[in-house]
Amino acid sequence: MRIIVNGSELKTDFPPFNDGRRSFLHLDSILSAWGRTYWIEEDGALAVCPDLPKRKRIAWLHDEWEDSLRKIDGVIFICSNRLSDVTNTEIVISNRNATITITDEMAAEESGFITNEQANDEYEPEEFSPEESAKINYGKYATPPILNELNAFSLQLDQTGRVFLDEVGFYISNEHSPYSQTPYDVIVFGHTGGDGEHYGFLTDFGTVEDLENAPIVRVSPMGGDEAVEYIAHNIREFLRIKAIDSTLVYIEFDNTDEYENYVLKEEAELKASNPEWLPTEEDKVRNREVMASMVKFLKLPEIENPYTYSKRVRQERQERVLVSTHDSLGIINTLSPFEDKEHKRLNVDEDLGIEELEDYLVHASVAGKMALIRDFNAIGCYDDEVKEAVVSVMVKLGLQDELTRMNAKEEW
Repeated sequence: MRIIVNGSELKTDFPPFNDGRRSFLHLDSILSAWGRTYWIEEDGALAVCPDLPKRKRIAWLHDEWEDSLRKIDGVIFICSNRLSDVTNTEIVISNRNATITITDEMAAEESGFITNEQANDEYEPEEFSPEESAKINYGKYATPPILNELNAFSLQLDQTGRVFLDEVGFYISNEHSPYSQTPYDVIVFGHTGGDGEHYGFLTDFGTVEDLENAPIVRVSPMGGDEAVEYIAHNIREFLRIKAIDSTLVYIEFDNTDEYENYVLKEEAELKASNPEWLPTEEDKVRNREVMASMVKFLKLPEIENPYTYSKRVRQERQERVLVSTHDSLGIINTLSPFEDKEHKRLNVDEDLGIEELEDYLVHASVAGKMALIRDFNAIGCYDDEVKEAVVSVMVKLGLQDELTRMNAKEEW
């Protein structure tokens, strides 16, 4: 593998090596080629100084040994992506051409970093009016009648001095989600008011006919790898389950006894730790009345075996999945069964490179491409070429609504 630094080939006795998709470069060789340096602090942190001799910028790499930093026989190697981050360089790895090209973006203008840093500090996401945000959110879909009915019920509840959010557990919202964890094909309809958690209609990339029959997902931006969960087959079933107990939306139970034991345990623990948070009997009676009136007002369906509903609907969803995805939603069998390409999933992570992605796309089925888009959304990727390739796939698949939501996200 040839290494090209600022147009000149670098000769080194320590060739790069790969660990999975990650490439590791000999730190001394690269920094020496620029006339730069590094040192080890007393606490073990590695300090990289990419702008000698003034040392205005120093990047400290703490607790990254055995991750982005590797020491082999006393020789330090650094992950190419991490080196690019801390030195403001562009590193392009081409396995096809067997070259690693490193361009020092600071060499042309020392003040470039400060200028870019100031620009980032001054960046403010575009603000949308409520009408613009709702249009981004809904795209080609009309607001489902159930939400109009739910709004009417909320107003009726207000007249009794009760608050919809307090009683039902979320407030209705038509605005698009700014959170990166929200799948591009999810239309938000409600927020719980805590940690950005929200509910939405899963359109399966625009394939559902109307939102009344769209699956429901819960998105928890602080939920890590479990940020997105499939919770109901449609909004009426979702509301009916919430009317019984919101716990059933969050937790899977195998049977009624398991549910009842869980509730008793939770109440006992809350009574021991924070008894003031326990609902009074009056609170419980009032909430049951509100839920009963909501069921009647909205003509919500009866749910067979509601205490096992959550587990059952997730299993039923998985039975329809053609290609699995990181967020567990998967790509379901809504596509032509006559497609002649095998449904394979590409493992997407932050180290995915453009060459591997291009090779995958040559043979990928439509379902595989949709899985790629969903995983790209869930995992995140910082390679500009990879981003551009994914956007190109979305354009070719006609996913205009999903592209609009993607571009409207504050963190994009």
